[in-house]
Amino acid sequence: YDSSYATVHTTYDHCTRLPLRAPRRWNCMYRFGGASEPEPGDGAKKESTRPANTSEDRMASQPLMGGSRGDGRPVADDDGDEPVEDHDYLSEYIETIMPGTERYMNETSEKITSETGKCLSKLDEICQPLGFWNPAPYLVSMAVRNNSGRAGGSFEELDGVRALALMWVCSFHIFSCSVLGTWKDFVGEMPSFILAVMEQGQCGVTMFFVLSGFLISHIFQSIRKKEDRSLLGCWALFMYRRFFRIWPALMSSVVVVTMCASVWADTGVFSACGTGQFWDVISRNAVFMWNLKAWGEEPGCALSPEVTWSVSTEFQLYVFTPLFVEAYIRNKRMGWMVVFAVIWLSLYCRYYMIYTDDLSNEKTAFTTHGYTTDMYYQQNLLYFSSYTRANEYMVGIAAHYLWGELKQYRECNGEEGKFAKTWQTYLFSMLVSWPGQLVVYGYWFYTQAWVMWFDYFWNGSYTRAMQFSYLMYNWFLMSGLVGYVIIATVAMPKSKVTFINKAVADFLASPVLYPIAAVSYTGYLLQYIAWWQFPMPTVTNFMPAFAGYETILFIYSLCIGLVLSLAIERPFMKVGRWLEPSVCGKHLKAKPGFPKGWNFGPKKKGAVPMAVGGGGEKSFVGVSQV
Repeated sequence: YDSSYATVHTTYDHCTRLPLRAPRRWNCMYRFGGASEPEPGDGAKKESTRPANTSEDRMASQPLMGGSRGDGRPVADDDGDEPVEDHDYLSEYIETIMPGTERYMNETSEKITSETGKCLSKLDEICQPLGFWNPAPYLVSMAVRNNSGRAGGSFEELDGVRALALMWVCSFHIFSCSVLGTWKDFVGEMPSFILAVMEQGQCGVTMFFVLSGFLISHIFQSIRKKEDRSLLGCWALFMYRRFFRIWPALMSSVVVVTMCASVWADTGVFSACGTGQFWDVISRNAVFMWNLKAWGEEPGCALSPEVTWSVSTEFQLYVFTPLFVEAYIRNKRMGWMVVFAVIWLSLYCRYYMIYTDDLSNEKTAFTTHGYTTDMYYQQNLLYFSSYTRANEYMVGIAAHYLWGELKQYRECNGEEGKFAKTWQTYLFSMLVSWPGQLVVYGYWFYTQAWVMWFDYFWNGSYTRAMQFSYLMYNWFLMSGLVGYVIIATVAMPKSKVTFINKAVADFLASPVLYPIAAVSYTGYLLQYIAWWQFPMPTVTNFMPAFAGYETILFIYSLCIGLVLSLAIERPFMKVGRWLEPSVCGKHLKAKPGFPKGWNFGPKKKGAVPMAVGGGGEKSFVGVSQV
């Protein structure tokens, strides 16, 4: 470090400027007041008022960086001076300044965490008499993933998928329901492809279905392994826990949303917007039957409670999940046959409805041709029904099966000789390689995002075949992508999570997304209160007006969801666990109910069941462990 560089470095640091690359023959003393700047065209310097022989003067007498290329190689000056080495200021800045910045950020984060912990501890002391309704423990578990209290940890990446699904659905509802003005007004204000993707927010529900298939089968598998109960007893315990997890928050949201919508419509609080069907709305949601009618045929308010159809659809699928998982426990081949059979039957039901109701008429973002009211109702049922959406749920269950079958491969981190090579390891090692990732993501992007969403639905490139394919496979293709992401980020060894999947996994596991995922259920249920509670302005541009208001509305919906979660969802989950020994106690217990494998071939003497380990030890072979 010569004196001139030290002066330049100090001067720039003082002025908070980074000297990435200075102009040739440019004296920093002129810039920062060390001497008067020469007049344009004047070759001689004006006399300086500063004392002579200062460090700035010595610096000014030397060429600062010559004609630097920016790559560290010496370059001759314009006047033929000796080559001067280019200094890598950026690297030096990163090496000297960034560690201090990172240390400061870490210290600040720790201080915030510490102060937040003190506040929550104080809140915990104050609210101790509330018992199950003490919000402090719930806030801690919902803010930080490490404090979630989940047995055996959690799938970090799946929290990110859940958060993204909620954001996509909410942005779609704000966009398509014209909360901030007619959505067609934004055409030309934003790239059409972005608008086309936002218009497909219904695929966010598909993400929820796939996640539920994976996690719910995982939960039942855990109950089946840990509980010393019969299949019927485990089934009853599983449904009991699902009921307390879902029903209290669901019914609270239905009552609140319906009452609010009635007040905003200037009708009686319990009139369901003047229809007199308040108790019809309550009863149909209470027994998870809200998905049996189309939008125009539902009782109550027009958009209240609109989103609860998906809760009914999922709960109907929960009822049959134990049968699917039990088939796999007893015989893996049978389990896979059940999965593929249900997927095929579900797609066939979808095909039958499209074909018999003639839903292939044109219905795109801007054009509707030949669609009658009955066709609209039938397309709603195509979207709502559990038998047409079961294929997406079963993709999640299939991902869970693969997660279990790749367990040995995952635990040895893919090291050769430490795992049994199967078709699963060969197939998915190929699919998660960088060429495989390019094929998978490229195929999805072209087939669904570009052809179906942008070219067909948004730009209106209509053919009957394309309309048929869109209604038939749009959500199923999305479920396939989500299933692939789950397997690639959760089921594979860490050494195999590379390239695009590595970036996806890091993003989905971000701690920023976890709090959003923690209130995703209640925020989803109460989102319409955030949309319609206040009169919103009509905006004419997408950026920044629409994006800004949408962000505010989304955060507000999360806050409302947090209140419902703290007041109803989390406390009633604890109440359910507290009542569990009394409700699901001795009368459900049976002899050790661990299932024996089903052997469909000729029974060999001393043969071990296909899906169960030998030696009298209770274990699952090829099934996920918790």
